[in-house]
Amino acid sequence: EEIKTIHKDFLDVKNNKSSPETEQNIKLELPKGFQTLFECKNSVIGRKMYDYLLNKRKIEEEDILRYRLGMTQEDRQFENRIIFPSFDKNGELNFYVGRLIYDGKMKYLCSRNEKHKIVINELNIDFKKPLTIVEGYFDFLKVNQNATFLAGSELSHNSKLFEEIVKNKTVVYLALDADAKKKTMKLADKFARYGI
Repeated sequence: EEIKTIHKDFLDVKNNKSSPETEQNIKLELPKGFQTLFECKNSVIGRKMYDYLLNKRKIEEEDILRYRLGMTQEDRQFENRIIFPSFDKNGELNFYVGRLIYDGKMKYLCSRNEKHKIVINELNIDFKKPLTIVEGYFDFLKVNQNATFLAGSELSHNSKLFEEIVKNKTVVYLALDADAKKKTMKLADKFARYGI
């Protein structure tokens, strides 16, 4: 009964949110000069990035292609970064993250949209099947079966990902880093309150 009440409260809050007409829809664009790594794997920097993914991170070439990993040499902020784009259920770009291929400040640089309003990799997710949630980008590339990543430290009740999981009663596998046991337990408890 408690789970039914919580779920009803959740749906009531969700249904009383502002309508899409009141929200500003800003079209997200990839960094200037974006090219897939496959397109530029024979350039010097493209080869470096390819080697980094294949040899250091043990990412399969088919995943480099599947997820349209890319790079740019025109946007200085994203130089020397592997760019991972994410798409919503309609195939529209909804997020991207650039990751340096060497150690340095600000290893990750993300698009400036509100992450709680999107589901990363939504295009490839079936919420009727078990969903694996990992912490970051490279973990996600290794799971590659009905998965998403947090791209942040929390998953709030009002995030789109949380809403979709609760709405579909999705079975969730939490595969966060070994040093994130407290975060994993907190998230598991949050899901359990909604019968997940």
